[in-house]
Amino acid sequence: MGVRKFSFLKDSMKKLLSIFKNFLKRLRENEPSLANFVKKQKKTNKELTKILSQRHEPLWVPSRRSFLIIFFCILPFGILAHFNLFHTFFIWTIHHFNNFFDIPLCSFELWLNKVCNFFYYLDFETNTHFSNLISIHTGIGAVLIGLAFFVAQSLIDKNDPDKGRVLLYKSHFFPLLTAEILIFLIFIWGAVNLFAFVAIIILALFTIYFLGGTINILIKDYEMEKAKKKMFFAVLKSNFIKILDQEIRKRIGRNYLNKKGEDIEKETNSLVKLTPFGIYYEYNNYIPIIAERPGIVTDISFKELKKLIAEIKKIANKHNNKKYKCSTPETTEKSSPISKQETIVYVRPQFLGYTSEISNELIQIREDLFDEECKAKDLENLKKIVSSVFTIQQLPEIEKEARLEISKIKDRCLKAINKQETGELGKIVDFYVDLAREFFTYINLYGGGFSSEQAEKERTSFFERLKPIEWLSRDIREIFEKGLQSDDINVIREVAYLPIRLANEAIEHKDHLVFQEFIYFPQLLYSYAYDRKDSNEKISKFMFDRTWRYLKELSDYHLESKLKKNKCDEENFTGFAVHLLKVFQSLIKASFDKRDFENFENFLLKASVLFKHLSRQHFYDNEEDNIFDKINKKRQEMFFGVTSWILFITESNKDNTEIKKYFETCKQYLPSDIQDLTEIFLNVHDFDVEHFWGWSNWELEGKSEDSEFAHGINILEKLEKLYAIQSLKILQPKNAQEIEKIKLPHTRELAFLAEGTRDLLKILDNIKSNSENWKFVLNDQEISKVDKFKELLEKARKAQEEGDLQRKREAQVSKTKINEFKKNVVKNFYESHGIRNVLKYYGLVIDESIDSYEGEIKKLGINTMFDKAPFFDESVKWHAHFMGDDNGFDFGRSLINGENNEIIKIIQKNLNLIKKEELESQLAIYDLKNTLIISLNGVSWKFLEEKSNNYIPKWQLQSKKIYPDKIAGIYQFENYEIPVYEIYNGSKSKDLLVLDKNNFGKIVQYSPLDKDESKEFQQDIFYMDVGVFTDDSDLMKKFLESPPDWLKEIGDKEAQKNHLKERVVIKIFERFEFKLAEKVKGFKININE
Repeated sequence: MGVRKFSFLKDSMKKLLSIFKNFLKRLRENEPSLANFVKKQKKTNKELTKILSQRHEPLWVPSRRSFLIIFFCILPFGILAHFNLFHTFFIWTIHHFNNFFDIPLCSFELWLNKVCNFFYYLDFETNTHFSNLISIHTGIGAVLIGLAFFVAQSLIDKNDPDKGRVLLYKSHFFPLLTAEILIFLIFIWGAVNLFAFVAIIILALFTIYFLGGTINILIKDYEMEKAKKKMFFAVLKSNFIKILDQEIRKRIGRNYLNKKGEDIEKETNSLVKLTPFGIYYEYNNYIPIIAERPGIVTDISFKELKKLIAEIKKIANKHNNKKYKCSTPETTEKSSPISKQETIVYVRPQFLGYTSEISNELIQIREDLFDEECKAKDLENLKKIVSSVFTIQQLPEIEKEARLEISKIKDRCLKAINKQETGELGKIVDFYVDLAREFFTYINLYGGGFSSEQAEKERTSFFERLKPIEWLSRDIREIFEKGLQSDDINVIREVAYLPIRLANEAIEHKDHLVFQEFIYFPQLLYSYAYDRKDSNEKISKFMFDRTWRYLKELSDYHLESKLKKNKCDEENFTGFAVHLLKVFQSLIKASFDKRDFENFENFLLKASVLFKHLSRQHFYDNEEDNIFDKINKKRQEMFFGVTSWILFITESNKDNTEIKKYFETCKQYLPSDIQDLTEIFLNVHDFDVEHFWGWSNWELEGKSEDSEFAHGINILEKLEKLYAIQSLKILQPKNAQEIEKIKLPHTRELAFLAEGTRDLLKILDNIKSNSENWKFVLNDQEISKVDKFKELLEKARKAQEEGDLQRKREAQVSKTKINEFKKNVVKNFYESHGIRNVLKYYGLVIDESIDSYEGEIKKLGINTMFDKAPFFDESVKWHAHFMGDDNGFDFGRSLINGENNEIIKIIQKNLNLIKKEELESQLAIYDLKNTLIISLNGVSWKFLEEKSNNYIPKWQLQSKKIYPDKIAGIYQFENYEIPVYEIYNGSKSKDLLVLDKNNFGKIVQYSPLDKDESKEFQQDIFYMDVGVFTDDSDLMKKFLESPPDWLKEIGDKEAQKNHLKERVVIKIFERFEFKLAEKVKGFKININE
């Protein structure tokens, strides 16, 4: 019964412990933290999990874990070999256990005695057997000692360090030697039985097996090489995957943290910001909270972060500090006098970032947020919360270990290059290809490789790039440069082809990051080839040949074949192809800079025939034709940009015939048809295209940063100059009739140029007026075509404008844009300096606009024609961008000025005029706490700020007192602060109005709608309508039936109709009444200029 109770209790405890562990696990997983989010988002597979979960060294590597495993494997043999010695101890233990728990164990004791009797038969009868076992054991030990010396010698061999590691693994020297010593200890303590013999036999068999494997690998070089590669790459792969996984987790975490930071910034109205940069100005005004210990930020608790923000809000609101009062953006807009709030807390840590990178500062908090009496206590509370927000740990530095292992490949390559061991070099560089494949396999878990756009952003990132790829790129570049200095062509071939192999692997896996990282190495190959041109012509020619040949073969036999076999989609193919063209552009530019005409011609030729197998001469598939057209346009862009640059250099060296031949050669690859030339020109005449090809970088090459002169970048001007010259050359053989028939492909960009925007027309005028300066590229016949070319441009401009007008007439306005316009008008109205805002602040505006109106007060407002284009949706892609759409094109300000003008006129009529000198004497007789000053059209600056020491403008106010939002400043008089408001009414009046708010007047706002008007036209207090002219609309009929004088001047009915379809009618009206107080109390001062 006692045994059952004990067993039941034991099982119950196990179940409770298991339930508790599962509860804690689910609690940790459900906790809103950054690490949990990353864990859920991170992709994995079985092999990756196995690598990442590996926390221990293998058994054959000496470690505490290895020793304990071997120890516990030998321990049963030690106990069984001395079982009779342990018998007495077991019986004594059972008796005491039985007496303490009162559990009957007699049957177990009897069974143990029988087992003990059995072990008596296993004891050795004589010492001879014991001595024989010792002899066998000593022999095994001698074998292991010999093996130890052999392995140790291999480990210290600097020429082949991997051999020792392979022998250590294959021989399992450490486990065998440890087992040998532990088994030897069995014989030290008393007599042994047959189980000691069993232990020695097992050890002997393992020794024979592993020794046999070691000898086998020593006599077979292939097996040794295979084992060395497998072992080295296993370690390399493990470290590579670990650092790659850390980088990906870092990206996932930081991207989410940035998004979370934007949400927090929005929720707190910019009072709290998450940024690693912290405060970069006014640093002394912020208090940093330092991490308790340096390390890596492994987690950020969003739950605790909310507590931190709540505590900050509590501190900010504790003393009613309006300057730093935390609230939502909506409430801030209505209640806070300051529209843009200052950031008071910067949260700096980044996920998986070292605290040392941010000076161990977790947050920075504004010092003047605290009250001096509570500052220490508040800071202590914040420190406690901050410590719970961030989890900071001392993680193993896998980055250094991974970098060390990867750099070993580079070291071996450099060693092989120095010794000119091409066979060994070929084996070693294979590791880089294998690592690239591991990268592709990992990235495929996230949906595949980097797109072309993603790769561009990654490679040009201001922040950290992916470390594994960055390391590979740096190491391979060092190998590349070292190999190209060799005199062995086989070494050069091996290292020169390595980047191309990696680029090919990237094509196979549709990854543009690795492709873009290594496809540019041929530029370096050309540079080294040119440098060796004089010293070793044979090697130089070989390197020149491989500069373009590898790229051509990559295109012909790998990239294009993928497209033909439908293994590469159009987007990926185009991305790879365009970057090949960028490499050829760099080669063409480099050969021109070095005045290497032979290779210059060759690079131009190879670039011109690139992807020729996709042209219409070889394929009739529409999709492939489409791809070829896209790539061919990109190629023409590249030729156009390079030629424009060479023209620029040629112009600077007009007498240098050597340079001129480069221009003459390059321009042969431009279109010979003026329509095609214009189309290419319009494509490249764009800052985005110029940035893509990197032409602006050429302007800065060779220019010192210390130069006292600014460096101008005028790429577009160079393009326009080439277009003008090449167009004149094309037009030269054509007569007037042929030129008249030409229709240039017009666009808005060409229309702008034809209007005189930028330099095209100036260049043409200069060619005509200073023809001698252009004789280096143009002859007299070509120069004579300037006027004809300008006529073609003008014709294209007119065609474009007519097309734009027709598109404007046909395009539909967007209801969304109209609604946005109405809201912006209302916003602009209330944000303007209106006397309405002053009255509203003092409660002197009565809003009855929601009630129907039946009185006789007429509506006031705006009724005007306006351009239709600002109301187009984004899908229309209108060429003009309109300024002011975000504030309703100042219609609200115009309405406010109208109101101001009406109300100010009424007030001025009822105020007495006094002299400027009487201001303070008149103020002395007023109730100053109810007094306010209105400055008309900038008088406060002209009179008060310049002439009076009592006036303090708003920007100089330092008092914590809350002032009205639209205040311009305060006038201090007799310990009172009189608010001063700036009002504009569109007139030239320069008056200063001093009023009593209780004896002033009020605005009564009525409904803007007449009886027969729908409520859908009411927006806030306004009647708003944007009328659109269509063919059959009543609005169109009304204007055409009774056209106003300005419309009659447009022309006939059709012209009038077209004109109206390009416009809208905007109507904005309001209805209000200003009721003057029965007895207005105040005075006015007229300020002369």
